[in-house]
Amino acid sequence: MLHNFWRKLHLILALVAGVFLLIASVTGAILSFEPIEHIQHPYHVEKADEITLVDFLTTLDSTYSNVDFVEATLDENSFLQLSIIDEEGEMDAFYIDPRTGKKLGTVAEPNPLFDFNRKLHRSLFMGSTGRIIMGIVAAVLLLMVSTGIALVLKRQLKALKFYGKVTRDTSLSYLHIQLGRWTFPLLIVISITGTYLSLDRFGFLPKENKVQHTVDFEMLADSPEIHKYEFPVFKNTRLSEVQKIQFPFTPFPEDYFQLQLKDKDLIINQYTGGIESTQHLGAIKGWNTWIFNLHTGKGSITWSLILLFAAISIVFFIVSGCSITVKRWRSKSRNSIAKNEARIVLLLGSESGQTAAFAKHFKALLQKNGQSVYIDVLNNFGTYARMEQLFVLTSTYGKGEPPSNARHFLRQWETHAPTREFEFSVLGFGSTDYPDYCQFAEEVHQTISKVPVAKAMHPLTKVNKQSAVAKQQWLRAMAAHFNITLKATDLQQERETIAFKVQEILPPSEVTHQHFRLTLESEHAHFQSGDLLAILPKGEDEERLYSIGKINNSIALSIRKHNKGICSTYLASLSKGNTLSGRIQANNNFHFPEDVSGVFMIANGTGIAPLLGMIAENHKHVPIQLLWGIKSETVSELYTEALGRFQNKKHIDTYHLVYSQSKKMPKQYVQDVLEEHKNTLVQLLSQNGAIMICGSIAMQEEVMRKLAAICIQDGAITFETCLSNGQVVSDCY
Repeated sequence: MLHNFWRKLHLILALVAGVFLLIASVTGAILSFEPIEHIQHPYHVEKADEITLVDFLTTLDSTYSNVDFVEATLDENSFLQLSIIDEEGEMDAFYIDPRTGKKLGTVAEPNPLFDFNRKLHRSLFMGSTGRIIMGIVAAVLLLMVSTGIALVLKRQLKALKFYGKVTRDTSLSYLHIQLGRWTFPLLIVISITGTYLSLDRFGFLPKENKVQHTVDFEMLADSPEIHKYEFPVFKNTRLSEVQKIQFPFTPFPEDYFQLQLKDKDLIINQYTGGIESTQHLGAIKGWNTWIFNLHTGKGSITWSLILLFAAISIVFFIVSGCSITVKRWRSKSRNSIAKNEARIVLLLGSESGQTAAFAKHFKALLQKNGQSVYIDVLNNFGTYARMEQLFVLTSTYGKGEPPSNARHFLRQWETHAPTREFEFSVLGFGSTDYPDYCQFAEEVHQTISKVPVAKAMHPLTKVNKQSAVAKQQWLRAMAAHFNITLKATDLQQERETIAFKVQEILPPSEVTHQHFRLTLESEHAHFQSGDLLAILPKGEDEERLYSIGKINNSIALSIRKHNKGICSTYLASLSKGNTLSGRIQANNNFHFPEDVSGVFMIANGTGIAPLLGMIAENHKHVPIQLLWGIKSETVSELYTEALGRFQNKKHIDTYHLVYSQSKKMPKQYVQDVLEEHKNTLVQLLSQNGAIMICGSIAMQEEVMRKLAAICIQDGAITFETCLSNGQVVSDCY
């Protein structure tokens, strides 16, 4: 319930303030360019702390004659602006160099674009009402950031894993979470400072000390007169401390210098140099200025660019959040029959919408074959008068918990458990990245199984990371139960494919034991080494998955042609320039690990491809050792040139080749030589290193068994701990 509360609160806040947030973020992005534009001008005063007011006044007097000085202002950009009345009696304002008195440029009128966006950003052109609205929007943004943090914490299970690996579901959802994790400190700064400025504007915060000098003008002395260059206050004040100095306009004693510093405001007698009045501005003044600059980016190009990034991020969050919500709403399929008329009831629990999409696909498949189906979320489970089959498709969220639309199911089941016989099947979706893999699906299966009238038509099935193969196997089992003949298109869940062009192919031969290299390119594919390329051969029902390496932004494949292999034969027949259709399937559990002391890679046969891609992209020079088992030297020659090149670039430290059918070397497999590397392996695992295994399942099982034995021999670490820590990962087939 807690997760559901945070998600609904996050959504409600976004819906209420979405339009205003969009306005604020777009205008904020535009306004972030204003400080950047200002700082680009060559008016900046360098080392203002080395210039005294006496130095500055001396420069003015020697540079400008027959003019009346009005005031000089040093702004947040360290631009020194001088206002004068010239010989013709006209006001003029310009930027100057305090050392030379040189006029650097005129003070231009405010940019209309910035002026328009500033008014829209602050008040929506609605005066005080608009300012109140935008102040509330800033506070709502703070609440949205807080609820977003709560949702990420719920997803990651522990605060320490807040910045840990995020299991990818949809690309948009993944980016929404990833960007949110890294920008939330910026969004908190923006929202807090925006709220603060609004509260200050309407008098809800302590006020700055008002400058109210009390001077007895009749008692102002005009002697002993000393030259202004000898005024102690001018001699002891650095230009960097000054915000504004106003010059006396007449020679009368009651006219004076007014000097505004960062912390106080002074009235200075123009004849004696004495300080007639001092008003301390207080800490609130400095604090407010700092908050204002923090919110607007004034005075710093770097911070302005950071604020620009944050503003653009808010726009992305609004767009992606709306898209995710609409997708979730659309996944709630409507029913053409009443629930008490349906013989098949399909209940789903889905957090991101992917499980719901597959449930919708399954429903359409059943309806296409004449079955009446009623679909609903698990929370709405109730009494179904004619139910004969019950299907439950559910994901597991967080720490073994049900999705938000399935949290009431177990309680509802206690009240509405069926009393007439029915068949059931439970399909669980999850990720093996989490310790409680498909736990809720297991609880549902056990709960339903305890009812005497329930009969399982199929064992509990688990789907790891939306595996297409696992889903297709389950569909085939269900189709067989209903005597439905499936076509290839029935097994495909509206997956879009893209075109891949053959960049290079080294064809198979007897010499290479039918191993061959294939390099593909595509303008539209986004992938990492370790991901999978899914190909559906013509006339086949099941996709073939190949582990891929990324080398020079191309897809590198290592394949062995099998005598009766439909897909491998097809790929072997391709020529340079040919195209094929496929799709990239993310394989987040087998990407190159981050923040590790080193990596020991173990592969056999064609399992070299993803590891070779990871080595190619090891630009940080993480220590890597490779142990690769192949049949003979003729196979290894396909890759030894590349391995040598990567070794010269320090992308890999060492590589060891093990041959099973060599005429020169003894017959060995990778598991046979692990003992030789046991000290390296133990040290690596003890120092937060990682072991990556890719190749055949038979090899994986033997390697895992050997690694466990090595850990037992050492005694310092346990293999189970290394597995649970994610230090040993594999992608085998």
